[in-house]
Amino acid sequence: MKRLLFPALLILSSCRHTPPAPPRISENLAVRAQFPGRLVLTDNSPWQIQPAGQSASLRWRPGEAIAVVRSGHPAWPFLLTSRRTLTVALARPFPQY
Repeated sequence: MKRLLFPALLILSSCRHTPPAPPRISENLAVRAQFPGRLVLTDNSPWQIQPAGQSASLRWRPGEAIAVVRSGHPAWPFLLTSRRTLTVALARPFPQY
């Protein structure tokens, strides 16, 4: 019985693993407005910044180019990077009410 289970497990484990898609980078975005813990980019998308990244994002200036990349983190799914200083902050879209 053990001889039959091992090859089946090996086949199943190799089938279910697929490499993740490469992250998409949003190119033409910049800081439009800034608030404590929040950021609005030039496409009018509001972002909530992770508390650990707020000190870095507070140094970003309006008009500064920002790259948005998927982070893979479950609670903070995006990584915002300043192209000028190369500082990063985890973020998630801020709900609009």
